[in-house]
This record gives sequence, C-alpha cells and structure tokens, in this order.
Amino acid sequence: SFFLMTENTNQVGLIQLGIWLVGEFGEMLINYESTGQDEEFGEPATAEQIMDIYDKTLENHSRKGGRSDTIISWALTALSKLSIRLTGVEQRVKDMLDKFTDHMNVEIQ
Repeated sequence: SFFLMTENTNQVGLIQLGIWLVGEFGEMLINYESTGQDEEFGEPATAEQIMDIYDKTLENHSRKGGRSDTIISWALTALSKLSIRLTGVEQRVKDMLDKFTDHMNVEIQ
C-alpha cells in the first residue's frame, strides 16, 4: 500500500487505507528485512520517504474539501503517531501540522 501511494496520491480509497496503515505500522516499513522471498517489495522505506509521501498527500488534498478533509484528518492523526514511532521526524511533523492551524474545517485545525 505504501509503495502504491508513492505513485498516485489522488486515488482516495488507496490513500485513506495507506495513510492509516503507515500511521499504525510505519516503523515496520523502516525495520523491514527481506527474506529473499518477497523481492517485489524492494528495499525498506526510510523515514524521509514516509514523510515525503505524507507531505505530498497533504499538499494534494489541502484545500479541496469533502473526502479530502477526511484524508487530511487521517493523515494528521497518522503523523502524530509517526512522530513518536520514527526517529528524527519530529520537526518535520510539527511543520506539517502547523500548516493546518488555519484550515477552513475547524475539525482539522
């Protein structure tokens, strides 16, 4: 799901699922060790790659309203979780969260 998210951040269902999964299990993407039988997954993700996809997703959905507001809410919640689970991302997460303090949807603020 994470690797598919990197290709297209506009498929709403995929993005909702992906941001939730990565928020819950993001540390596993980084600590992943290949057993040789799962070559399709490639190398483990980095914290930077995870932050990049959240940044891109939030940027693509920032002021669209509707289902995009749900994606933003889920992404911000996931980022809060990731700030605890991943090392070295705290400031970047804070910067991303700060962009939404004046969002038109009060629930996102």
